[in-house]
Amino acid sequence: ILLVFTNHDLSADILSWTPNYAWLTLTCTIMTWSILVLSKSWEGFKPDQALRRFSMLALGLFAGTLSYGLYKILLVEPQFLLVNDPSTWTAWPKSMYSVEGDPQFLVFLGYFAGLFFVLRLWLKTDPLRTTRFSLWSTSTCILWALILQLFLPFPRSFAIITIVSIALQLSAPWIDNATRHRMRQEVSL
Repeated sequence: ILLVFTNHDLSADILSWTPNYAWLTLTCTIMTWSILVLSKSWEGFKPDQALRRFSMLALGLFAGTLSYGLYKILLVEPQFLLVNDPSTWTAWPKSMYSVEGDPQFLVFLGYFAGLFFVLRLWLKTDPLRTTRFSLWSTSTCILWALILQLFLPFPRSFAIITIVSIALQLSAPWIDNATRHRMRQEVSL
């Protein structure tokens, strides 16, 4: 669905949009699973916020590296939400963007590390969160992705974080309020 919202013509030849779809799907899967695994290891513990953010930063660098590899292997053509004017790419260092606007390795590292460090994505996997799915939480992630997009343009930036935010909330275990209330009563007895 997000391929349509990101201005991709799905009626064209399948080989024109399949690499973008595969890269988007695999990148979001890598991000979601890595956050779920790390959050599961933190379940039941209350580690320091700085430790969690550092761990998420390292995880973001890992996810950025894998996403860059997939990007190069699948020969994805970049499509940006806010910046698509070819004349703007010459203002960036060649180590970040090619003349055609193709993001380089440093952009992947910076973007994913920024997302993982700034956003507290582990909270979306907490079984004791108040709701299973929060539209407000997802909207906040999209807003931060768009803000980061202004400083570091990245292809399909809001699509990636939207998919990851929704997938994290729907796939992580959640204890509803009634069950939580019943568990508190049993403990107090």
